[in-house]
Order: sequence, then structure tokens, then C-alpha cells
Amino acid sequence: MKTLAIVVLLSFAAYAAGANINCFQCKTNVVDSVVGGITMSNPCLAMANDANTTVQTATCPDTSKCYTKIRTVAQYAFSVERGCWDNYDDKDGAANCDAKEDSGCNGILKTGTCFKCCNTDKCNKNFAQLDGLLDAVQVTSSGCGSTKGCFQIPAWCAPPSCDYFSSWQTSGDNVLFEISGRSDGYVAVGVSHDELMGLDDIYECVYDSARGITTVFSSWSTGKSMPERDSTLSEGRISAVAGSYVEGVVSCKAAVNMRKRQADLVNSGRIYDLISEFYLLMSKGSTTGNTLAYHASNRVVSPSTVDFQRNTLVNGVSSSHVMSVLALLPVAMAMLL
Repeated sequence: MKTLAIVVLLSFAAYAAGANINCFQCKTNVVDSVVGGITMSNPCLAMANDANTTVQTATCPDTSKCYTKIRTVAQYAFSVERGCWDNYDDKDGAANCDAKEDSGCNGILKTGTCFKCCNTDKCNKNFAQLDGLLDAVQVTSSGCGSTKGCFQIPAWCAPPSCDYFSSWQTSGDNVLFEISGRSDGYVAVGVSHDELMGLDDIYECVYDSARGITTVFSSWSTGKSMPERDSTLSEGRISAVAGSYVEGVVSCKAAVNMRKRQADLVNSGRIYDLISEFYLLMSKGSTTGNTLAYHASNRVVSPSTVDFQRNTLVNGVSSSHVMSVLALLPVAMAMLL
């Protein structure tokens, strides 16, 4: 009888040691979404705790924990992962899941990456960082001059009624840009040391009519040739983007790292660090796919420089905005006005 009891206990211990854990398993990111950000109807983002959820589950070994990883910018979700994290598997350079825990998307702006581990069945459902996330892109003039800086044309306009609108808000090492305007293709903002185009950073909010997607590109312009686009957004200074095209209005949001410089990026890394004062140059025009047409006279220049660390309100345009070298985003070879 004693021998039987020992066998039973050993069998139970062996079962316990080999017990598995069930975790929600899914993955989605901004390119899987119709609009720039992941909408709150996305199952992986917001339905993992629904009793009727379609989110699949995975059976993970006993060495694992369930995890959720969500990346957000300005209250919009851009990627989400759920699954099993094997503590004995050196994933992303960190073997211990708990050591990876991060609440970087907390706070008012909800910008950053959240990572959370847990060790019970299907525990990697929604968690607190999802509260307050927004659905789709909403560029607004609310907070202009108080919580964020803005450049508006016409003066005091509010999107979607602006011909040109851009705003900026500093969060850590990032400047959170909003770009909007009435256009059937693109609206772009250039960062310049003077009122003329040349040696400037450009952020393009582009509606790709062929794919029905609106996104942001970073480029560099000499003013005398086709701007060079950065094709490595995932590794470059733009960490996340969201965009939409609704009833003739193009709108985008993007987080731009103020200091990131990499030799393999656009223009050999020669980009501005956004900690100095700059003029803002804006233009708009049509697109073919995501290729930009020449803007012609559709351009404006801020009447003064802006400091991206200050919530300045800028209205009106420079008196010298009719210039001979504002060739912002041409698609052809050098075009001097």
C-alpha cells in the first residue's frame, strides 16, 4: 500500500511538472489595418477577453508564460502581439519574461511599448494600458497654443476645415507630429533653417489611392532634385505612423525621434535633430499610388521659426512665401520656380 501511494505521488508530481498553460496567440500591426492605426475592432487588440472571441489560443510548455506586447503613439495602437514566452528561450535578448515587463505606453500621451507577462490560462487578455486608446486618426486643433504647438492655414482654422495644418508635441525624445489638409493626394511639412527649400527634412502624409492606405514617409530635399525617401521607417527616426483619407482630407500622425541619427538612413543620416528653431514649409498635391505630383503653387511657409519644445501657435504665412526656390516634393528633375 505504501508503495502504491509513492507511485501515485510521483505520477502526480510528474504531471504537475509537465503541466501546460494556454495563452491567447495573435499578432497584428499597422500594415494589416485599413487605416493607419489598428482599430478597436481588431480581435488581437481588443477582443482577446471576449467570451465569443475568435482569437486563437496556443498550448505552451510549462516553462512558458503568456505575454502581451502593445506599441502605441499618441493613444493609437500600431502593433500588438500575444502568445507564449519560453523563459528558457533567449528571445529578443532576454530569457526571463518578467525582466521584459514594461509599462512604456502609460501616461497621458500613451506613447511607447507595453509588455506584460502572466502565468495562468489565457491571462494575456486586455490590460490597463488599453484604456483610453483611440479608434482611427483624429487630427484636431484642440490644445493648440497650450498643450501643443500648431501652424494653421487659414488662421484659427480647425481640421478638417484647414487647407494646411500641422502640430507638434514633445514626449521624451519624440516629437509627435500631426499633419492634415484638404487634398486628394498628399500634404507635407518641411523643416527648414530658412524660408527657402533646400537641405530640409520633409514628412509626407500620403494617401495611396491604389491601395486605400494613408501613411507617412520621411524624406530629405536639396531643393534641386527629387527628395530622397527613407525606406527604413521601422529602423529610422519615425517610430510609428497613422493616417486616414476621409472626404477629401488627408490626415496623419507620426512620432519622430529628435536625436536619432544613423549612417545608413536617408541622405547618409544628415537629418535635423529638431532641438533648434526651424521654419515650417507645407505643400500639397495629388498622388499616383504613393508617388507625389508637383505641388505647383500649393505651398505655404510659417511667418516665423518654431521651437518644437514649445507649444507656440503660428498663424498666417511668410510675406516672402512666393519664392523662386520652394520646390517642395517635385516628382520630376530639378524644378526652380
